[in-house]
Amino acid sequence: MHRYDHDVYVKLKEHVKTVRYFASSQAFIELCSIFINNALSVIIVVNHMAQLATLLQQASQNFQQNNFSGVETICQKILATIPNQPDALHILAMAKLRLGSVKSGEQLFEQAIKVQSNNPSLYFNYANHLLSKGQFNKAVELYRKCLQLQPQNANAHYNLGLAATNAEDYNLALQHLQQAKKLQPKNLNIAIALGNAYKRNSDFDNAIDQFDQVINEQADNFQAWFNKGSTLRTKGEPDAALACYQKIKKQGAQSAEFHFNLGCAYYDLNQIDQASQSLQKAIEIHPEYVLAHETLNKLKWETAETESFNESYLKVTPTLSAPSLPLTYSFISQLLFTKQYEQAIAETNRALKTFGNVPSLTHVLATLHTYTKTPENWREKCLFWFQSCVNSEPDNTRFRIDLANQYIAVHEYKKALAHLDIAAKLEPNNQEVWAYLGICWRLTGDERGAWLNNYQTLVKKHRIVAPAHYDNLEHFLNEVKTCLNQLHLAEKSPLDQSVRMGSQTTGHLLLKPIKVIQELNLAIREQTQAYLQALPVDTTHPFLSRNHRTFKIEGSWSVNLRDQGFHTNHIHPHGWLSAPVYISIPQIMSAQDPEQQGWIKFGETSLDMGENEEVAMSLCPTAGDIVFFPSYMWHGTFPFAASQSRMTTALDIQPV
Repeated sequence: MHRYDHDVYVKLKEHVKTVRYFASSQAFIELCSIFINNALSVIIVVNHMAQLATLLQQASQNFQQNNFSGVETICQKILATIPNQPDALHILAMAKLRLGSVKSGEQLFEQAIKVQSNNPSLYFNYANHLLSKGQFNKAVELYRKCLQLQPQNANAHYNLGLAATNAEDYNLALQHLQQAKKLQPKNLNIAIALGNAYKRNSDFDNAIDQFDQVINEQADNFQAWFNKGSTLRTKGEPDAALACYQKIKKQGAQSAEFHFNLGCAYYDLNQIDQASQSLQKAIEIHPEYVLAHETLNKLKWETAETESFNESYLKVTPTLSAPSLPLTYSFISQLLFTKQYEQAIAETNRALKTFGNVPSLTHVLATLHTYTKTPENWREKCLFWFQSCVNSEPDNTRFRIDLANQYIAVHEYKKALAHLDIAAKLEPNNQEVWAYLGICWRLTGDERGAWLNNYQTLVKKHRIVAPAHYDNLEHFLNEVKTCLNQLHLAEKSPLDQSVRMGSQTTGHLLLKPIKVIQELNLAIREQTQAYLQALPVDTTHPFLSRNHRTFKIEGSWSVNLRDQGFHTNHIHPHGWLSAPVYISIPQIMSAQDPEQQGWIKFGETSLDMGENEEVAMSLCPTAGDIVFFPSYMWHGTFPFAASQSRMTTALDIQPV
């Protein structure tokens, strides 16, 4: 195209937004009125637009035929003549993604949107790509722009709902999935997605209702039965879940995910042999199924089958067609949990030779050497390794936290704070970040340390109230204890928790449909509401600023500590507010005990900082007490020597 012709095209573009619009007679009349004094130019432009339409049609046909290289050739020809032609940019962006040129495809989408910001298909297709990549928040943003232009686009509402569900914005997900269902009431996929969003939002009854609606329409719908079973299991009804899985056993015969969930239901029912067989079947179908390996080995550990612990990894690895980084990483983590540090280091070094300098492996190697404290210059090496991880992935919060920990250990608090400040901006609700910021502020004399960890104000002991039909609180607690004793089935302490010399229940305890557990649930909720109502207001505080006085219990479990049992110092990364309820305590626990056996303590960390450690507060709870504290606060317990156990129910709470 000559320069003069291109100038004409630029003017034309202001009136004709797309080649399809140009096809209308009104558009042609408007064009002629503008260029009536230059008929030759109009003819030239019309010819070029006709050629453009033909080329775009050819590109579209090539795309439909999966000839993405052909699409690229045609689109580059168009763009060489008409730079930034939006339709060509759009088709080329999608072709680039199919060819594996992800970065180039994303850049082309961004470029096309700048040129043509009123094209809903651009937003929709780009958002679909981001959804598939797991960039859920950005996908939500683009689907919203699409819906501003096309409010009745059911597919956009549906996909936005999927993205929002994965981004854990369940209210937004439900809003758009409900709208999608109104627009397409017979679409069973939308009903299933809506059920999953309800499930993720802990609204199990509505979730099951959605799955039942699908089953009523299509009695053998695998996903509906499968998701209903998963919901019932999460709700604490493994028997009912198992019944759902039995309905689709033939359909799920070759599904690793089906056998995994079936195994978990058996595990919940303490049917250990069936659980082990189902988990092994899941691994047989999908040898790189990391969660199945980890669950199987957790089962073996807790049932004292230590001779076959990690056996699944060792059997599978030689059979793989290519080494698996996720499986290798998982195997090393199991070795770390069981303190087999030397073998874990050897496996990590082997993996680095196989996969190259992958930051996650370098991070693991550094972490392992912080446990072994070898070689002699291990601290310098670890600082170097952690720093290289941060350099490779500057937005990785985990890397920055662990590098900060190393700087805390060598008293380089300003350097630690620099990384923690960045981490706080990346993840403002990350409980670990605030835990380590609190350490640095305290050790540097920063007044924000006392502001963050205001123990006197934020740590409160309440007392639960027994339901009216019990004789007294002791009677109620005895009934709770009897029930919980039946749920403490593990023979060994869990691998990845703070419990030492004790057991911990699996699943979300307070969801179990057991009368006394639901009574405990209500008693806990009453005191939680009272605690939240009494808190002061501080819009700048990372804990207080999120107090909307409404909440949901994100997780709950019971811990039964035996003689010499204790909790190591830790925080609760998945909470906002945490609280243990004391169901029974050994007689030796006493407010007059100078050794504070069995007491809960706050402030002391897991970093072994010697004289820099501090127990800022300790409490001696009694049976029936519930102790509330922000989830980022360091806490643990003192060991106790007694034949009686120390039983608690603990929970993590999130604001709503």
